[in-house]
Amino acid sequence: MAHTGGADYDAGVCGGDSAGDNSSLPAGFSGGRLFTATTSVCVTGLVTVPTATTWSVFGKIVILGLIQFGGLGIMACLTMIFLVLRRKISLQSRKLIQDTYNLPVLKGSVGIVRRLLIGTATVEIAGAVLYSFWFVPEYGFWKGIGYSIFHAVSAFCNAGIDLVGESSFAPFVTNPLINFTTMGLILLSGLGFPVWWEVMERVQELVKGKRPRKNFVRGFTLHTKLVLTTTMILVFGGALLILALDWNHAPSLGSLKPAQKVMAAFFQSVTTRTAGFETIPQANFSDGSAMVS
Repeated sequence: MAHTGGADYDAGVCGGDSAGDNSSLPAGFSGGRLFTATTSVCVTGLVTVPTATTWSVFGKIVILGLIQFGGLGIMACLTMIFLVLRRKISLQSRKLIQDTYNLPVLKGSVGIVRRLLIGTATVEIAGAVLYSFWFVPEYGFWKGIGYSIFHAVSAFCNAGIDLVGESSFAPFVTNPLINFTTMGLILLSGLGFPVWWEVMERVQELVKGKRPRKNFVRGFTLHTKLVLTTTMILVFGGALLILALDWNHAPSLGSLKPAQKVMAAFFQSVTTRTAGFETIPQANFSDGSAMVS
């Protein structure tokens, strides 16, 4: 989301040589390369140069890989490599998995990571498909597919790095497809896999008639109840406060139609949790909304 102006780079660790005089810096450290690599793997959403115009196609693929690696975590990625190579996972590695994901027992730890990887792939593919309905007609098939995949991964991993330009998702402030797809990916990621699995198990029990509707919420663990309740309070509370403070504030919500104001306020409430995207520049909000964010 954050960016700076300057020369148009085609770059570095992320793909080629950069423009400008960076002769005083070690090779690979110039042009925002080290910062971009770090911010990608740490999914901070901060950049010093615009991602869309700075890096080559190869560089953008590297950034995508770093975002996915950072979002999944070291243990999940290492486990995935072992599973792909059909290598046996040692007892020590299984204990590390147990500690990493705070699992109560060692048994089934690899299966948990497998479900995590499948869940991540499923949600990111679904997000990419939804994005493609806009990006493919706008940019053509291959570029549109690439943009769809990149933004689905970036949104789900809460990286906030985009390929649209220097204004993040500001061109889509009135676009429901981009807004709701992005918010959905951010929220699903924020809930966490244990909450996903528990909710899905309860839904299956409800559909099969094994659990009465009145006991649907009561059956959740304390962790799931806290996550769902806190998420709803933060998202709805934040959006309502932003609407109240900036409804007639011209630089932010003031020029939008009522329904668009609501959508923009919810996007702001969701993305400021950790995601880093923006449909309205942060500097355009009133001081009150800035404090809420």
